[in-house]
Amino acid sequence: RMLLGRHIFKACLVVGVASISMTQVASAQEGLLDNFESITIRLGTYARDDASDGSKGNPFLDEDLAVVQPAIVFDYRLADDWLLTTDFAIDRVSSASVERFGSRGNQSGASGDVYIGLDFGLQWQSTPDRIWNYTLGYSGEYDYKSIGLGAGVSQDISGGQTQISLTVSGYFDQLDVIRATGLDDGSDNRSSFSLTAKAYHILNPQAHAEFGLSITTQSGFLSTPYNSVFFREPGAGEDEWTDWGLANAVAGDELLPDSRLRNSLFGRLRWSLKEDLAVELGGRIYSDDWGVQGLSLEPRLYLELGDAQVLRLRYRWYDQTAADYFSDLVFSDTAEFMTQDSDLGDWVSHTVGVGFESGDWHAALDYVTRSDDLNHLLFSVAKTWKF
Repeated sequence: RMLLGRHIFKACLVVGVASISMTQVASAQEGLLDNFESITIRLGTYARDDASDGSKGNPFLDEDLAVVQPAIVFDYRLADDWLLTTDFAIDRVSSASVERFGSRGNQSGASGDVYIGLDFGLQWQSTPDRIWNYTLGYSGEYDYKSIGLGAGVSQDISGGQTQISLTVSGYFDQLDVIRATGLDDGSDNRSSFSLTAKAYHILNPQAHAEFGLSITTQSGFLSTPYNSVFFREPGAGEDEWTDWGLANAVAGDELLPDSRLRNSLFGRLRWSLKEDLAVELGGRIYSDDWGVQGLSLEPRLYLELGDAQVLRLRYRWYDQTAADYFSDLVFSDTAEFMTQDSDLGDWVSHTVGVGFESGDWHAALDYVTRSDDLNHLLFSVAKTWKF
């Protein structure tokens, strides 16, 4: 249901509190393909709460959502210099239907969904300093299917002190355009291509840094089929809210451009303060040609509690401007593009998270508060067996 956003959500549920050497940061690629044969079983959940009185997020749309995602990750060494990774996930999605407008435009077909995803990754260490990465993935649910492809290379330079990498990826989606009223408008396509360049550098035995640039271009049907926008009926007076929403409003389809260019700059710096304590500061600057601009800062703290036990604490602040086509009020029927998607609105979020790794067990909990009161809760737990 979440289309391209599904890929983002899936990444959010990947559990991992990466163990780090507090006294020395190892080379970026040293032993990358060593001791990697394992099976991980992971369970992730995501919940978003809305209010029936329209006081949270989009006042015209019921945005309650719950997702449960079990997954299996399998890493297997095909040869000394080849590593295969597979990731199989099933999502059970539950979201409420819109009933605030009574017969004016209920959202149908959104009360439940099942998503299946299967990804393959192949790493080849062609030389001691160079690793190639290849990915192939398929995901689908009842109203859309997606194929993902990717390739990349990472290269150690300066005697292992610096690693540079370049990755290209693409998603090719086919979706059924099922509108908020349940009307089936046939099928359509969208494609997304990304180019990401990163550099990792060991500053000294106690600190390392990473920074990069990502550029994504999208084309095709970029609206969300079941999202509605609302118009004021001709001749209507001042806005008046009733138990069913805004009086004298009629529903229409969300309309967004068929192309989008997205850019982000990101980086992070981690310091080892002492043998069992490290801190990290990350940040990201985002912009796109729909008018959305975002800025995030994320400090983290890593604490070793004992043998193979690491505690991770994080806070993330994010500030976003609204897309040029967004409004939380009713539209004029002369507008070319229109959306009332809360994620394209103007909001600020604060995330508090904790992660814990104990041997082969991993767990993470994050709570996100947003200025539009559309808050999120994410939890994940995983167990790894190495062989």
